Amino acid sequence: MAEHVNPAPSQISNHHPHAPARKGRLITWATMVLLAAGLTWWSYGKSWLQILDTLGNVALLAGGLTLVIFIHELGHFLAAKWCDVHVETFSIGFGPPIPGLWFRKGETLYKVAWIPLGGYVKMLGETPGEDADPEVLNNPRAYQNKSVGQRMLIISAGVLMNLLLGAGCFIYAYMAGKYEVLPLVGYVEPGSRADQAGLEPGSHVLQVNRNTRPAFEDLMFASATARAEVTRIYLRWQTPAGEIRDAFLVPRKLPHDQRPLLGLGPMLGLTLPRLDLDNAGPAYPDTPAARKGFRPGDVLLGVKNTADGSTHVFITPEQYQSGQADLRVRALREANRVFYRFRGQTLVFHVWRPEMKEEAWIEVPPHPVRWLGLTLRLGPIVSVNPTTAHVCVGQDKLQLGDIIVAVDEQPVGDPFRLPERLEARVASTVRLTVRRGERELIIPVQPRASAPSWWEYAPTRPLAPWPIPTLGVACWVEPILAADLDTEKFPASDADSDQPAALHAGDVITQIELSDRTLRNPDSWRPVSYRFGQDENAVNEVAWPYIFWSLQGPLVNPTVILTVQSRGENGTVTRRVRLTARPMDGWFNPDRGLLRDREKVAYHAPDPAQALILGLRDTYRMVVNIYLTLKNLLTGDISIRLLSGPAGIVGMGYEMASLGFNYFVWFIGIISINLAVINFLPIPLLDGGHMLFLIVEKIRGRPVSRRVLEYAAYLGLFLLLLLLIVATTMDISRFLSR
Repeated sequence: MAEHVNPAPSQISNHHPHAPARKGRLITWATMVLLAAGLTWWSYGKSWLQILDTLGNVALLAGGLTLVIFIHELGHFLAAKWCDVHVETFSIGFGPPIPGLWFRKGETLYKVAWIPLGGYVKMLGETPGEDADPEVLNNPRAYQNKSVGQRMLIISAGVLMNLLLGAGCFIYAYMAGKYEVLPLVGYVEPGSRADQAGLEPGSHVLQVNRNTRPAFEDLMFASATARAEVTRIYLRWQTPAGEIRDAFLVPRKLPHDQRPLLGLGPMLGLTLPRLDLDNAGPAYPDTPAARKGFRPGDVLLGVKNTADGSTHVFITPEQYQSGQADLRVRALREANRVFYRFRGQTLVFHVWRPEMKEEAWIEVPPHPVRWLGLTLRLGPIVSVNPTTAHVCVGQDKLQLGDIIVAVDEQPVGDPFRLPERLEARVASTVRLTVRRGERELIIPVQPRASAPSWWEYAPTRPLAPWPIPTLGVACWVEPILAADLDTEKFPASDADSDQPAALHAGDVITQIELSDRTLRNPDSWRPVSYRFGQDENAVNEVAWPYIFWSLQGPLVNPTVILTVQSRGENGTVTRRVRLTARPMDGWFNPDRGLLRDREKVAYHAPDPAQALILGLRDTYRMVVNIYLTLKNLLTGDISIRLLSGPAGIVGMGYEMASLGFNYFVWFIGIISINLAVINFLPIPLLDGGHMLFLIVEKIRGRPVSRRVLEYAAYLGLFLLLLLLIVATTMDISRFLSR
């Protein structure tokens, strides 16, 4: 058996070679005292069960992150030993070792150090400047005396080990049951490629290209890695009515998009997220569902309509626990249908709390639509889908560029209420007066009864049009008033003089000033200004559907200032008018302010071979996604505010550990692959920087000069410290804004 010899302190610490051993013990005892004091303060008022659960999650997180670092350094270590390189130190962490957590075996010192921000393997002859030492220069086991190929192997071994660890975590997750987002379309952006192809909210995606068992992540990956306006993505889906359809969709990438998009998103699930916003529970503050008694993790089983006493069951606890995807799909479709149908009535929600094995009934009143009272002019049709031709019962069909000016010889009125107006006329013939160029046509239509609601077509893009689902079209909304503002219901005032103001038909609104906030910082309002326009390349141009949609949530202040141009006797007059959005009579939002998580079900690979295939596939996808994210960071498409440093990673890891072991294993796989990719970037001090210099050496036939390596090391250190400072600043900013 190999003999383990504890080295003297002078052999361990490079910074204080003659420091007494008692200094290390003093640091240890001081750390233990601080930890004990912190734990005592933190645990005050908590039950033993909560304390043990939290400490268990912390221990799991510490072990997982240590494993990621250990595996990386183990790769370097094993490759170095295989190439017969003298390894001086194998360290988890930086700085002096923790007393009692080091030993020497043979020529190598093994230690766990105080600063847990990584690790390293120190090889003889690796540090610039060591080549001046004759003993190193003439030592065949020195790192610098190995061939370029061997050094490349040693440098890349850590990255390869992290990729293998990530793949192993993913494979385990598929064997134990990996949670995937159901491939159920929750919303469609009006006028998007998905909308034009006839993909409706509530559609169940059955195939993405050759993948016949897709999760929603597969659809997003196919879109994100596509070439905009070139790649054709094959989709096959089941509509909410049960029809099977298919189409090739070509993603588009508008100037401010981060990646090519199809214009759709996942359906919100029956489970409420583990959030408690402003003590309002898993609901938006200042909405009907806030502070009603909903708890994070609640599952919505059904509702009772207080108006007629009818009960509508979405799913039972037994069905939910079974995890069957088909049951979840039916339940989600039924839930959305019921929420919209009874949007104007008080509902009593039947919730189930899985962790406590108990049920509850919570009454929630309706949630009125919030609007400014403006009647804007409906613009031309800018998008049609396959529904359009079927709803037109005559020879004339609705076309791009048509402007709907009347419905059964009555003015269109408020464009945002037109979808519900037509919903009330399904299965009957409606005469649309349409302006096409210089002439007007009468086009009879039969609004489609099975069409999704307008609420499921989210104008998430600033220049999105407004949907009319029963006709299968999306229309532009002009920033021009079609009727006078009713100032008795919606008082307006001059923003500069506070005097009463009026808005008249024909007035043109050119700009809007508003303020918004974030969920994490609800008391801090941020002023925002938009111009109304149609230029996709402009940074701050917007269309009215986006403003209307934004006003429905509590994150936008209902009071806005409009810049209005009015025609007068002496020409055009420009005014700034203050107006406040108010709850509308007889017009309601279906969601009532409840936050709902994406619906996930566990997928178990049928055999180890399939788990291996899926694990390796997800490893490849993760690498691609990381490079796409880095690219978007460099081009400015993604804000640096999204960066996370060590504190953010620890926070995310703790959340994953609290969700369950399978979630945590998946998280460790993600962290391991991130470490592999980031560490292989061509930055000095990182493995990628070392590899770059080795490639240059291979091409030139001689090593890079010592001066260049030293300057590169300083540059690399500066970049890494800058990245650490920026990422940590973002972590602190997010923490302080909670």
